[in-house]
Amino acid sequence: MRFTLYELEHSGERAKIYSPLIEGEDSTLYDQFVEENRNKFRKEVANIDERLYTIGHKCGLLDDFFDTKSGKFGENLCTFKDRPGRKLRLYFTEFDLVAIILGGGGEKPSNVRATQDKADINFRNRQIGEISLILQKALKAGHFTVYDDGSLDSTTNFTYDSEDYK
Repeated sequence: MRFTLYELEHSGERAKIYSPLIEGEDSTLYDQFVEENRNKFRKEVANIDERLYTIGHKCGLLDDFFDTKSGKFGENLCTFKDRPGRKLRLYFTEFDLVAIILGGGGEKPSNVRATQDKADINFRNRQIGEISLILQKALKAGHFTVYDDGSLDSTTNFTYDSEDYK
């Protein structure tokens, strides 16, 4: 997998918010999430979008906004859940509560016990999990730096390839 990180307009002084653009795709994973869910879950998508803006500009990433342990051990995956119906989820990874890398997500109906039981959200969870692991390896290799204000620095022009971090 090859992707480039892009900073989103939700970023502010309190936290920086990014989303990957997968090579060959036309939009970031967050933009895809919004496009896929905005018709069916208009209020929920608006709620998540407002909270992302609040995180970036007003309060930073607070524990109340998300659930941890959303992926496999070591992936550092978290989940935003919408407030109105709690059926919609957005996966992300965070770095020191100052930088957030948003992936995709989707609907998890109440009759579905686990993420793995629904193919589309399991795919999105695994996708951001792989991205998180690549970024952790890039961090260790010195190709990726997270500063105290959440801004990022990259020796790879913010483009990462799983082939480079096996």
